[in-house]
Amino acid sequence: MGKKLNAQLAFYKASKGDITDKLIAWWTHSHYSHVELVVGNKWISTSPRTKALGSREINYHSDHWTMIDVVIDGDRLSDLYSRFGGCGYDWTGIVLTQFIPLGVEDPQRLFCSEWCAMVLGLDNPSKYSPGDLFLEVMLNNKGDKDGNDNNNTTTNTK
Repeated sequence: MGKKLNAQLAFYKASKGDITDKLIAWWTHSHYSHVELVVGNKWISTSPRTKALGSREINYHSDHWTMIDVVIDGDRLSDLYSRFGGCGYDWTGIVLTQFIPLGVEDPQRLFCSEWCAMVLGLDNPSKYSPGDLFLEVMLNNKGDKDGNDNNNTTTNTK
């Protein structure tokens, strides 16, 4: 692991969103419709609303988000952001990995949970919906069977 960096995953509660958020949560059997990586005061993600992967500051409402503390590899974040920063939203991937699970995606574009799973170093990042990623981080944060910190996350749900 490169330079360790404290960050958070911010999971958006679909009940606070619009009909699209509610449909995503319903389809994926989750309470969440979106996820962002938060480093300091920068929120880094991609969505149909933002159209491209980027960082921004948001007007944070704690009742809209579930926050989980994570420790990430800062070098990995830097490398991935250099590679994908500004890339468009992966409509192909979201439809053909989440709604029709064919495993087809655009390698030059990302969707929100895929981006966050990549930063965490998880295998097959396009398989994760926001709800799946939430469960993975919550269940897998104690290390692998050998006691190694296999995805470099720690959790503190707020």
